[in-house]
Amino acid sequence: MSHDETNESNPFSSPMAPEIRTATTNAQVGPGFLCDGTALDSFAQGGKLMGEHFWLLLGLTILSMVIRAVGDYLDNAFNAAGFEPSLGVLLLGTAYTIFISIPVSTGLAYVFLLPARGQQFELGDLFAAFQRNYIPAVAAGFVKVILIMLGFLLLVVPGIYLAIKFAFVEYLVIDRKLSTLDSLKESWHMTNGHELTLFVIMLLSILIFIGGMLLCLVGVVFSIMWISAAYAVLFYYAERLRQNDDMPKPESTSDNPFAN
Repeated sequence: MSHDETNESNPFSSPMAPEIRTATTNAQVGPGFLCDGTALDSFAQGGKLMGEHFWLLLGLTILSMVIRAVGDYLDNAFNAAGFEPSLGVLLLGTAYTIFISIPVSTGLAYVFLLPARGQQFELGDLFAAFQRNYIPAVAAGFVKVILIMLGFLLLVVPGIYLAIKFAFVEYLVIDRKLSTLDSLKESWHMTNGHELTLFVIMLLSILIFIGGMLLCLVGVVFSIMWISAAYAVLFYYAERLRQNDDMPKPESTSDNPFAN
């Protein structure tokens, strides 16, 4: 069922302006939350995004955290039940992280992307990866993590650079339904010219997350929301730029070499 079909009947759908209720998933709807391409404005527009859709985004962020925490605390759960740690438990936790946590994390990125564009979103979008592009989403998330970890083993700097270049993978693999390799390649190209901005966003995200941890669980949830919103807003900005670059340029009808 499409987003516009569920808008009137789904109590979990976000409030949308009438002119964009029938929007399809593309970058030309909106206007959404437009930033100027800087890190500070990405966070500024991300904050506005949070404010406009606060309760639904809060609920979906908490739900995603709970789902992912199951894999993180699986060992503790077995220990509490009286079972000794074993290879089977370790493999089960790893499988849960790869096949459940990764697509849920990808779904959370999609949840923030839709309102960043000015589109409707709802509860089911958190699980969109399972429906839209499951295997590539799992593989892309896994490969991205492995490559970044290998990069950090090579004196940190390569890991930071790879984290920047692959920052858009989650959006591309679920929104455009690209293959694993294509989502990695497209993210690499889309981040061209935005490396410094993404680096600053990364640094600010660390500071925001540390600040959130000082405020315990509530602060962590708000930190994740704000950081997710900032990345989604910047992706929307980069998407619009790339779309404009791909548009055919009109041929000049004048012989004047100085004509536009």
